[in-house]
Amino acid sequence: MRIPRISKNRYFDALLKLFILSAVLHIAILFIYAVASGDIRQLNYLGILDFTLFFPAIIEGFFNNMAALFLLLAVYVSIFIFFSKPRR
Repeated sequence: MRIPRISKNRYFDALLKLFILSAVLHIAILFIYAVASGDIRQLNYLGILDFTLFFPAIIEGFFNNMAALFLLLAVYVSIFIFFSKPRR
């Protein structure tokens, strides 16, 4: 299976693919841990980004979870609109 290039520079391309692979593995491990422990807070987007280092209670409460979900959706939509091209 050939993975398409992200960058024209081979070294930068490999680095970006390392970041993507690491992120996917990180999320998979968090998902498995959240299911096994029953602690869904592990999947909070602000917690994944480690905002808890500065604001320890940011993953607590309904409002904070909704804010994290909104931020996740806003980032996704922004990337979709500004950084992805429609296929022809």
